[in-house]
Amino acid sequence: MKKSIAIALFILCIMTAPPLNASPLYGGYNGQGTFWVDLVFFGIDDQIRWWVRVPVDLVTGFLRVNFIYESSGAISAEIAGYNILGDDNLRAGIDTAGVVWFELSELGVSGGADTNGNSWAEQTFLEYLGTGSDSNDRLWGFATYDYFGYRLKAGIDLSFLVAPPEESITNLSFPVQSEPQDLPRLSRMLQKEESAQLMSFLASLANDDRLREKVEGLASLNLESLLKIAEEEVFTQNRRRVIGGMMRGLIDPAK
Repeated sequence: MKKSIAIALFILCIMTAPPLNASPLYGGYNGQGTFWVDLVFFGIDDQIRWWVRVPVDLVTGFLRVNFIYESSGAISAEIAGYNILGDDNLRAGIDTAGVVWFELSELGVSGGADTNGNSWAEQTFLEYLGTGSDSNDRLWGFATYDYFGYRLKAGIDLSFLVAPPEESITNLSFPVQSEPQDLPRLSRMLQKEESAQLMSFLASLANDDRLREKVEGLASLNLESLLKIAEEEVFTQNRRRVIGGMMRGLIDPAK
């Protein structure tokens, strides 16, 4: 009897646990939340899903490795190459579920796809505004800002602008999963002292010479090896607890 209960609970946990899939798009939440913000080192959306990023420059302006940890528990590693083919930027990544993605950017237009069958595209205009869409009928817009010397992207879900084929334009409605004050709430989070503390902590990891030497010492700069470093060297259990504590302090509405 006890064994049956244990098995049932195990199955229930598997069914209800969040998927450990990451995504190259702002931590994976483009179009899934009504609002989100993304900075160099971390991002968060109006559903309080967050992601943190440790960028390690191997060759400044040419080659970077991004290690990413998300509130779902997903960990991913990504290679970002700049000016590989003229003005092109190339990214390739992998997550803990084995999903692999590729993305190519040129002249303000980018497109990508992953091994789960998803594809997406983004385009910028006027240098600081842009829109994006994916194969799941999501549509979003974003703007970039200078935030204490770092580039910040703020996004908003625009899927309500696209009516399903069977609906007329008069039946369009705005999304109701979030309240209008959610975007100001995200803005207030960025002004908290905890935001600066988190950025400082992640920046210290990004500038860790030992970590850079570890990455440079790989016989082959392949995604599987980088993901192993992400799990074992970058986002250790202790650091995950520290990051989780910082994020809780950032999210706490009482502060």
